[in-house]
Amino acid sequence: NHHKSKGEKKQKLKKCKKCRGSGTLCGDSHLKQELMNGVPYSLRVIARQGLMGSGVIAEEFIPEGAAVCEYAGELIKARETTMREKVYQASNLFYLYNLNPDYDCEFYWAIDATRAGNVSRFINHKCADFNLRCQRLAASFSYSRDRGVPGRIVLVATRDIQPGEMLSYDYDTFNVAESELGIDMQKLVRCYCGHPECKHWVF
Repeated sequence: NHHKSKGEKKQKLKKCKKCRGSGTLCGDSHLKQELMNGVPYSLRVIARQGLMGSGVIAEEFIPEGAAVCEYAGELIKARETTMREKVYQASNLFYLYNLNPDYDCEFYWAIDATRAGNVSRFINHKCADFNLRCQRLAASFSYSRDRGVPGRIVLVATRDIQPGEMLSYDYDTFNVAESELGIDMQKLVRCYCGHPECKHWVF
C-alpha cells in the first residue's frame, strides 16, 4: 500500500504540473493541499562539520514540481522584524524571511523561524544548480499578493530529487548594488556553496 500511495502521488503531480507552477489560484490550491498534513516527504537534518553547518537531505524520491515543505515560523510585522533582526545579527542567527522586497514599506511582513519553525530553516543556500525554489502563495483568506497582505512561502522542487541529495535553494537576498546604498559589507554573510557561479555572499 505504501508503494501504491507513492505512485498515485506521483501520477497526480504529473497531471497537475502545468497548473501547479502557474502561480494562479488553482496552482496555489494544489500546493496547499500537498502540505495540508505537514511535510509530505521524508527529510533528514544532518549536522555537518565545516563552514556550511547543518543541512537537509531527502530520504526519498521527490518529483519535479512537488511542494517539499513550507517555510514555517512566526508571522511578524515591520517594526517587530526590525527589532528582532538587530538582535539576531549580533548572535549570527539568520532565520527571518522577508515577504516584501520594499523594506521601507511599513506594511511589510516577515516569517521568523528562529524560535518556532520546521525543517525548512536548516535547508542551505546555493547560488546555482539548486533543487528547490521559493513559491509565494496567496493568503488563504484573499487571493491577493498585495504588500499589505501576508502570504505563505513554499519550497518547490525545481527538478526530480533523488534519495540522499542535499536540498538547497537560492536565498536571493544579496545584491552587489546594495553597497552603493551604504550597507556595511562586513555585516554580510559569506557563501560557501562552492559552486563555480557562487556570488560569494549570501546576504
